[in-house]
Amino acid sequence: MKLVLATALATALLSAAAVAQSVEFRGSACLTAVTASCPASGWTVGDCLLLRYSPPNLGTNGITTEMSMMGQSFGDNYSLLSGSLIGTVMQPVDAYTVGRTGYKYAATMRISNRSPATLLSTSPFVSLTGNINNFSNSTNCNVAFRASGALRP
Repeated sequence: MKLVLATALATALLSAAAVAQSVEFRGSACLTAVTASCPASGWTVGDCLLLRYSPPNLGTNGITTEMSMMGQSFGDNYSLLSGSLIGTVMQPVDAYTVGRTGYKYAATMRISNRSPATLLSTSPFVSLTGNINNFSNSTNCNVAFRASGALRP
């Protein structure tokens, strides 16, 4: 009897672990507004980047909000270590860039709108609007973006 119970419990735990995985949306993000200093760094309205967005507390994501934007020869990652970027307040994020070199820089960010507002680990799509200050380590380059992504299977 103990062996049967132990086997059933182990099977249930392994099945749950196999089902739980990180939840990530992949798609694109486009700049919808830029401040006057952005064009000097090469950023203009209409520039679009690849997107990876991992919301907190879904699957095995943990409490960190992660958003990465990738261009042809670089990538930026914005991470809020706990909590949500959703709202009206710009929040400091850990920002990193990788190109010819990699380094951390200061940035603030918010997601002013997310649809659906309540994401599930099975939500097929997400749409985001938001802002990033010091975008891509460009001092005083503040951008607005619109993004959408599909749930990575």
